[in-house]
Amino acid sequence: MTSHDPSRIERGAEALASIAEGVCEEVLAEALAEARRRAVDELVGRLAPAIVAATLARHRPDAAEPAQALSGEVGVYVYGVVRFGLPLPSCTGLGGRPVRLVARGEAALLVSDVDLALLSGVDSEEITTDGRIAALAQTHHDVVAAAFARGPIVPLRFGTVLRDDQAAVRVLADHHEPWVRDLARVTDQAEYTIRLLRTAKTSKPSAGAGAANPPSAPTGDDTRRGTAYLRARQKEMAQQHRQRADEETVATRIFEALNPLAAEVARRPPEVTGADVVAEATYLVPSAHQEQFVTTAHDLMHELDPQGMELAISGPWPPYSFVTGHLVAEAS
Repeated sequence: MTSHDPSRIERGAEALASIAEGVCEEVLAEALAEARRRAVDELVGRLAPAIVAATLARHRPDAAEPAQALSGEVGVYVYGVVRFGLPLPSCTGLGGRPVRLVARGEAALLVSDVDLALLSGVDSEEITTDGRIAALAQTHHDVVAAAFARGPIVPLRFGTVLRDDQAAVRVLADHHEPWVRDLARVTDQAEYTIRLLRTAKTSKPSAGAGAANPPSAPTGDDTRRGTAYLRARQKEMAQQHRQRADEETVATRIFEALNPLAAEVARRPPEVTGADVVAEATYLVPSAHQEQFVTTAHDLMHELDPQGMELAISGPWPPYSFVTGHLVAEAS
């Protein structure tokens, strides 16, 4: 049996405890952050098949009234607000119904008749890849995008339903001026999203042998292994902090290069992005700057390639993130 110097073991244990005291709080904070990131990733994975629906729902007015609460079998489904006289997009709306305009003054609602049974219960239905919500949301987006190709549009929330054309006219009267202002603000503008993504992950530390079943009292060898592990972990965390600081520096450089080309910018806070997303921002870009915006983004992407990151750009899209609309209240 190997003998050990009790005082040496005690000193080693004290050293281990000292290191652990300085590290464990940070390890716990990192573990909590990682748990949050994993929770976000899982949620994003579940929502990904219907991401269009989630995008359409963000910052949009609530549905005028739940479809199942409306009287009658047919309602008027609203896609967005356009200028009076906009050429109708060559597409069909929900349920294959033709799209049309309900106009008042300078503005018009882009609508289609809808069988209310088609929307019944969507507020409580589970989102799936091939589910009803994903299909309906995609149709909604297709109509909005087709109209956007012909002129400015203020998209309204997926699921906005009015009782009839008379209600649509009253809604237009109530919100005519702010909607006309929004249309003027987004004319000749498109939405782009920029995401800075990690392509190389920092490896996770692995526990040493015997970590799953630690002895009740540390030996000299156990103390040395534990001390080495904690020091290695401390070094790794310092490296991760440096990596994150470098990533933020790169993100700042990207945003500084792209911001002047946009009329408006909305940057998402880190806590609502995915675990592999360094930074994300959405831009409202004038048509005169869109080609330069995309070129600049791609040039930056090539510069970032050897740094373990890449730049993803999506657009042009209708201005979903830059028009809050105004609450559509069903007129009685």
